[in-house]
Amino acid sequence: GKVKDTKFLDLLADAVYSTFETDLSAFAEAFKLVEKLPYADLAQKFPRTFHTLRLMLEAAKDPVAVSMSRDALETGFGVDFACYAVMAAPELEPYVLKGLERHYAEAKRAAEVAAAGRYAVIKGPVTAIAAEDHIPPGPLWNALQDLGVITAAEPAFVVVKDRRNPRAYTLWRPDRHANAIDFRRLQGPEVIFKHASGFLAVVKAESAEAAARYALAQLHA
Repeated sequence: GKVKDTKFLDLLADAVYSTFETDLSAFAEAFKLVEKLPYADLAQKFPRTFHTLRLMLEAAKDPVAVSMSRDALETGFGVDFACYAVMAAPELEPYVLKGLERHYAEAKRAAEVAAAGRYAVIKGPVTAIAAEDHIPPGPLWNALQDLGVITAAEPAFVVVKDRRNPRAYTLWRPDRHANAIDFRRLQGPEVIFKHASGFLAVVKAESAEAAARYALAQLHA
């Protein structure tokens, strides 16, 4: 695509070709950038939803210890090029900050929906979570775990409004429940799309709850 702000590209090139050197502990300064984000409180209340943000906030104090922690190893978190770039070319800071704010904005919306109770829990052979919002399903699944509504071990899928198709809903399930939930089993004219791996589908329905019940009826028929 087109890049209107060529200054960003110049700064990125400066970082790529920089000979800047420092020890790992000094990268705490790079991680302190996230303290300027308006999501620090949410990272404490919703630790799963804002998992990487929480790690970055901790790394602002001790990047070496955090990068070697079990949490970091499981998520692939650590000192990366973005950290180096901010240190090597400090003028990149506002660009990185803006990108992080956009990245976590979706998680913030999911946390708000969960906290406000704007969802329905439908029990069946597996659990369905239905929300009448245009939000990413993964963060909502995490947010409901943070609030104790569901557990990670509980086979569940999430239904939210589809962004591309009017009067349609996206059905999503986490990879860990692939054996219990496979949307490739869905049949009928209401099904608009099914992913080849079975983790996601799009169906027409009158509501998120209706889409959830439609799927529940077929998944374990």
